[in-house]
Amino acid sequence: MIKNWFKIYIYHLFKNKFYFLLTVLSLAIGIASVVLSVLFYLEEHSYDQWNPYKSEVFVGSNKDKYTAFSAFPYALGHNLKEQCAELEDYMYFFGGYVDEKVEYGDKTFKIDKIFDGQKNFFSFFPFEFVYGSKASALLNPNDIAIELNTAELLFGKDVNPVGEQVVIEDKLYVVSGVYTLNDNRSSVQPDIVRDVYTQKALENDDWFSFYGNIFIKTKKPDAVKHVIDMLFLDNYYKPQAEATGVSVEKFIEENGRMEVLMNPLENVRTNTSVYFTTPEGTANMQMMHIMIGLSALILILSVFNYINLTLSQMLHRAKEVGIRKTIGATRQNIILQSLFESCITTLIAFVVSLTIVELILPFVNVFVNSNMAFSLSYFVPVLLPVFIGIVFLVGILPAVYIANYKVLKVLKGNFHRNKVGTAIKNTFLVLQFTIACFFIVSTLLVNKQVSYMLNKDLGFKGDQIINFSFLENSDYGEERLDKYYRFKEELLHVKGVEQVVAATSHFGIYGNPGVFTFCTYKDEKQLTGTVAMDYEYFDTHQIQIKHGRNISEGFSTDSIDNVVVNESFVRAVNESDILGKQIESGKNKYTVIGVVNDFNIKGLDQEVPPLLFAHHNVLSNSKGQFNYVSAKLDMDNFENTIKRIETVWDKWNIESKELFKYEFTDKQFAKTFDKILLEKKVFSILNYIVLMVALFGLFAVSSFTIGTRLKEIAIRKVLGADTQSMLKKLSYQYMVYCVVGFVLSVFPSYYFLNQWLNNYAYRISIGWETYVYSFISIMVLVLGVVLSRAYSATRVNILKYINYE
Repeated sequence: MIKNWFKIYIYHLFKNKFYFLLTVLSLAIGIASVVLSVLFYLEEHSYDQWNPYKSEVFVGSNKDKYTAFSAFPYALGHNLKEQCAELEDYMYFFGGYVDEKVEYGDKTFKIDKIFDGQKNFFSFFPFEFVYGSKASALLNPNDIAIELNTAELLFGKDVNPVGEQVVIEDKLYVVSGVYTLNDNRSSVQPDIVRDVYTQKALENDDWFSFYGNIFIKTKKPDAVKHVIDMLFLDNYYKPQAEATGVSVEKFIEENGRMEVLMNPLENVRTNTSVYFTTPEGTANMQMMHIMIGLSALILILSVFNYINLTLSQMLHRAKEVGIRKTIGATRQNIILQSLFESCITTLIAFVVSLTIVELILPFVNVFVNSNMAFSLSYFVPVLLPVFIGIVFLVGILPAVYIANYKVLKVLKGNFHRNKVGTAIKNTFLVLQFTIACFFIVSTLLVNKQVSYMLNKDLGFKGDQIINFSFLENSDYGEERLDKYYRFKEELLHVKGVEQVVAATSHFGIYGNPGVFTFCTYKDEKQLTGTVAMDYEYFDTHQIQIKHGRNISEGFSTDSIDNVVVNESFVRAVNESDILGKQIESGKNKYTVIGVVNDFNIKGLDQEVPPLLFAHHNVLSNSKGQFNYVSAKLDMDNFENTIKRIETVWDKWNIESKELFKYEFTDKQFAKTFDKILLEKKVFSILNYIVLMVALFGLFAVSSFTIGTRLKEIAIRKVLGADTQSMLKKLSYQYMVYCVVGFVLSVFPSYYFLNQWLNNYAYRISIGWETYVYSFISIMVLVLGVVLSRAYSATRVNILKYINYE
């Protein structure tokens, strides 16, 4: 029986080989898209799952009514250890990696992932040791542990480097162990681990300086959190309340209280609802959800395609089924044969899809910045239910439908005119149009949002301004600021350099608006970013003053207590005329002399925060705390200008082992668009895939459907029907289905795209023109496919279809 079914399957495969290829290809594309999105999901959720302490290690963070941050005072750690029996251990760490040059002998290497933590690092992340051991690693302050691949890079393959000395940025370190990551995904995946915070954490009792990120190890997080809250109450809030002469309850009521959050390591990678920092960062959950949702839609579309094509082919096989039932085939036989054929087709589609995945996975990893790896044995538990589900869906519906059809009607040739079969096909066709319209609207809207962001007036000009580091290893303070002024004076004598400025804020994805502090205006506190800058800062970046004036060297008070605020600050304090008014910050009082237009610093997904700008001398606590120097250049003879700037820079940065590097401000800020540009690419690629699959299905279904009406077309031609009227009649129903599908797509597309746009502080609105363009696009595509099939049908040989009448 199975052999007979297989022969019948092969016969129809070759008879309809073109449609078979379309079916397999569209289904394979749908399966491949789902496999890739599941791979992405599993990759991101695999982080830290190998760690035996994943449910016992927590990352600390703070949140109050103004902001969220992940730093804690060093005093917390040892006090918590003394007063909380439930605490097993703690470890301070730097929230990112440090990239520094490592020297061994006469070799120098740039290592990008140097992790600064404490000597108990391997009690939190028990990586396997190749040389040395967890117990002997990082015992001394100048010990380091090295990852196996980095050790092989420095010392050679199969060499035990324990005891060897290396130099990292002029400091001598001793290798105390070599560990391997074993392809484990972890929130911390360092090339080198060193102890930076053990002594700092033990010696520092300052509760008002929040410097270090912290890992906490405990089996009872609620108990530890309670002790942390009590420690902050006694050591942070009570002293401030006493200093201001109010009760601690009153002080907390007026200023708010930090909420300490403890995030378990096992979901740190995928938890984007809370602000905290780990070196590997968090997953792009929005991108993951987009990929999973859209790939599921593509698979659904592919399944609809398959069902429609199967139903259409069943129309041509109706007499075969009728005869089989006449000679004894049961209803179960018909269903099983359909499932058998669906199983083979789906299996072929799976093989093709896995081939596609293997071929494109390296490109996808680069595309979404991931490290996905496909393993068939590991993936079988995921693929098997998908395979069974697809076989059941695409096999059982057509099989049950045709198995229940009456034999007499089939043999009399009435099958093509059956209303139930036509309704099923048309329903799936409408759903295909709905999905296709959803993707077209999404792509148009995403492109429109991207275009808006790329062309929005950011409030500054950065195409002639380069940024470069200056004395990056020196301490902040008056001395560094003085050196900068002398460096600036020398740089301004370089031909081609028009202006030189420095500020405690910079632009781009890692940009910041200076130091945040609470400013009091009319007894109301407002969290405000304070930016220390040069007098020429606004002019250099072409940032416009809206009211009042800019700070100037010509006014002595501008270097004492005069400040400029931005529009966002004015809105926050709800003041129509703020010029001449005073703002307090701690013990300092400032006079507002100007209001500057809002300009974007960190990206368009965030609103411009309230900012206060002043000269370096006014904000004494921020003296010398700038990371970059900016220079505005005359772009004529640019290469020579850069060489002269580098010469001056080398003179002042003689202790730096880094080469002179610069980046244009506009290019630096453009990196903030990377996320939305990636989403645009994903939407665009998936849109092309969806349209291809949908048009495949429409092409095949329309071909089959119109093919059943060739005799009708021949008779109409004999009776005098012209080509135009027949084209209209043959294509009319598909236009109706397209309109219905478009209408059904309007609400879900509007809802979900509004949710997506809400991620951006500066966004477009969804206008009617987007839907008009998408409707025109889908109609043109549908007409192109249907009219091509309809026109071919009108070219039929009339005698071939009516010669026996």
